[in-house]
Amino acid sequence: MRDNDIECDGLYIRGDSKVIIKQLAGIYAVRSNNIIDYYNEAIDLLENSGACEWYACKHVSSSDNSRADKLSDKAIDDY
Repeated sequence: MRDNDIECDGLYIRGDSKVIIKQLAGIYAVRSNNIIDYYNEAIDLLENSGACEWYACKHVSSSDNSRADKLSDKAIDDY
């Protein structure tokens, strides 16, 4: 576990990109050199850090994800 990380029993990952959700779930391979490092770090954190006992990935439609989009836009603007 890395310093300042949080622990959880489980993590639900929801996103509006079917490709990314299927990549995180191991259904699709990641072939893009642009994202492979991010993917590898995410999988390492999810599977090897000991932070979560389990995780589940689920696709949600963009129309059902408007609140998350607004929150992520705000976080980017604030950063």
